[in-house]
Parts: sequence; structure tokens; C-alpha cells
Amino acid sequence: MLATLVVVGVTLALFASGKIRASKRATKVFLVAMVGYFVFSILNFGLVAFGAVDSPFGLSSNVKIFGIPLGVAIGILAVLMAAYSLVLDFDFIQRGVNNRVARKYGWSGAFGIMVTVVWLYVELLRLFAISRN
Repeated sequence: MLATLVVVGVTLALFASGKIRASKRATKVFLVAMVGYFVFSILNFGLVAFGAVDSPFGLSSNVKIFGIPLGVAIGILAVLMAAYSLVLDFDFIQRGVNNRVARKYGWSGAFGIMVTVVWLYVELLRLFAISRN
């Protein structure tokens, strides 16, 4: 939980200070990475579900690159994607405030942040579980 709070706090501080912004190019790269991560996750789930891989983490813990499990690298990538997703959520809320969107739409920004924080928490748990073997 502490790691999740730290990532959210640092991301919010960097966004509030203007050091991180959501750009069109970075958002395109983020969307391509999300599609790749989704395809990998579906493939990994299928391998585990049909018994092709005996590890509960699928390929993430069996394949190693330079002695480091692939899951650690993918976990770090997922945490970075979740952090950028938080930046997109903060930007969405900031644009809504600047454009004076009706207050009743505030729940959509809060829901986006909540979903992203839960995703970040799950990814950090998976990253720690894979690194502990």
C-alpha cells in the first residue's frame, strides 16, 4: 500500500508542479503499450488456464532475461503505464475544471483515478510477488 501511495503522491506532485504533462505523442505511445500489454496478458492467461505453463504468473516468472524474470520488467513497465494513466486522469480533471464542466460530472474523474490506483496496486503486488519468486 505504501508503494502505491508513493507512486500516486509523486505523480500528483510532478503533475501539479508542471514537470509532467499529457502530450499527444506520449498518449499515442501509451495506447500502443496498453494494447501490447493487453495482448500479452490475454496470452499469458490462456497459457496458465490451459496448463501450458505451471507457474501462476505464466511466462512472467519462467522466462528470464539476464537472470531477471521477465515479469519484473513487465511489472515495471505496467507501473510506469499506470503512473502515466494517472497523469491522463489528472489532466482530464484539470481540463474539466478549466472548461467549467458541470460539477455532476466530477464522479467520472474520481472513478478514473480510483480504477487507475487499483490497477497500480495490483501491478505492484504482482511485481513484488514475482520478485520474491
